Amino acid sequence: MMSDMENKSLGMIIREERKKKGLTQAQLGKLIGLKESRVSKIEHGAPITPEVASFILGKMGSALQINVVDKSG
Repeated sequence: MMSDMENKSLGMIIREERKKKGLTQAQLGKLIGLKESRVSKIEHGAPITPEVASFILGKMGSALQINVVDKSG
């Protein structure tokens, strides 16, 4: 599992990039195959495993057209 701090940081990055693209949580969820409620939980720092984080970041990087390596450190 990722630490609470890592989850919160990841969530903040996701929210920031989603908003920059003008997307709602529902729209982003549809693009990456997650429910709006799951996107919200992730943005608010819900615990996720590194494997899930990697999957989500890959999908979000493509959907938001961002380089997730640069954003996640």
